[in-house]
Amino acid sequence: MPGAMSTTTGASPTPLQKGISKTKFNIALTLAALLLIAIFLFTYFTGRNVFKPVTQALTFNPGPPAYIYSIYGEGAEGQLKKPMGVTVANSRIYVADTSNQRVQVFDYNGKALFKFGKDGKGAGQFQFPYGIAADSNDHIYVADMWANNIQEFTSDGKFVKYFARDKQGKSEIGKPTGLCIVNGKLYEADLKSNSVKVFDIATEKKVQEIGKEGKGAGQFVAPNSVVVTADKIYVGDSQNDRLEAFSPDGKFLYSMNGADNSASTNSKTITVRGIGVDSRGVVYGASMLGNYVCGFDSKGKYLWTFGGQGMEDGQFILPNGLFVDSQGRIYVTDEGNNRVSVWEN
Repeated sequence: MPGAMSTTTGASPTPLQKGISKTKFNIALTLAALLLIAIFLFTYFTGRNVFKPVTQALTFNPGPPAYIYSIYGEGAEGQLKKPMGVTVANSRIYVADTSNQRVQVFDYNGKALFKFGKDGKGAGQFQFPYGIAADSNDHIYVADMWANNIQEFTSDGKFVKYFARDKQGKSEIGKPTGLCIVNGKLYEADLKSNSVKVFDIATEKKVQEIGKEGKGAGQFVAPNSVVVTADKIYVGDSQNDRLEAFSPDGKFLYSMNGADNSASTNSKTITVRGIGVDSRGVVYGASMLGNYVCGFDSKGKYLWTFGGQGMEDGQFILPNGLFVDSQGRIYVTDEGNNRVSVWEN
C-alpha cells in the first residue's frame, strides 16, 4: 500500500530446523546426565573428589602435608645420631648422619642400604657433615662445616674429589652449611662469609655471591640453607629468623617470617634451618627452636605450620635439614629425636 512503512524480520525456523535443535538438545542433556552419574559412581566407590584439584587450583589454599613414616636407621650400629642434612637421588634417601661422621643411605621406603664415610680429616672422611645435595649424574656432594670443605662422591659412596679446591688446597669455601645444585650450579650457604656462594659445577669456579653479613634486607647472619627454583633463590637466614627471596641474578625481593607486624620477635621462622619448595610453589622452612615446619606461598604469605614439640610420630625436637623431592615428599631431619621424618602432600 502506498505510503505504508514495511518492517523486515528474520525468517522463522522450519519444522526440520526445530527438530534438529531439539535432537541436539536431548543428546547433550543425556550426555550431561551420564557424566554426572559417572562422577557420582567414581566418587562413591573410590572416595576421591574429582573437583578437589580444580578447587585448589582456583583458590590456591594448599594444606599442610601428612605424616608418613620416620627413618631411624637399623641395628645398634646403624642408628642415626643427630642427623643434619638430607637429599634424594636415584630413588635413594641420603642422610648426613652428623654425630656419627658418616652418610647413611636408605631406599624410598626407609630401608637401610649402606653407609659411607667415617671420623677423620682425610679424603672420604668427615668431622661434621652437614649439607648434602645431588647433581644431575646422581653424584653426592657433602658439606663438612668443621673441615671447611665440600666432598664429591658417586651415588654408591665412593670418594671422587674435593670440590672447588685448587692444587695448593685453597678454596673459596668457608664454613659450608646448606647446599643446592640446580642447572649445573652449586649453591653453598656459608657461615664464615654470611653469604651464598654460587659455583659452576664444570669449572668449579665461583660465579656469583649473594648477600653479606648484617640484619638489613638481603643480608644474613648464619645462613643455613638455600634452595633454587626457576625464578627465585630462597635462603634460610637463621639468626635473623627469616627466609629471604632473591631473583636469579641475586637481587633481593622480599623476606618471609610469618609475623603479623614483620617483627622478628613475632617470627614463625625462629632459627630457621632447612628450606624447600614443592611443585605447588609452597615454600617450607624448618624452625629449629619452634619445633615445627612452616609454609608460605610463592609470594611470601604465611600459610600454616605442622609438627610441634614432642617425641611422637609427626612431632619434632630441633628439626634441621629439609628436602622436597620430585614426588612431593618432604623430608625433615629431626636432630633431637635422631630420625628423619617423612611427609607427603
